[in-house]
Amino acid sequence: MLERLLEMTRQGGVFTLADLARRLDADAELVRAMLADLERRGRVHTVCSSSPAAACCGCPLAGGCHSSNT
Repeated sequence: MLERLLEMTRQGGVFTLADLARRLDADAELVRAMLADLERRGRVHTVCSSSPAAACCGCPLAGGCHSSNT
């Protein structure tokens, strides 16, 4: 499952935790833990960890990403 998560991030784009959990058919807390580990290793970068209402958090990619929250 970790390899699938890494492959998804390699394809680019911005994903919500819910998107990743749904695509991996996994519990959101498990995906959160995997992402935390990958971020500690420098493999992924968290764009925003606040509420969904502020999902883009001023991200410079906000206009071009395919997040369902934009």
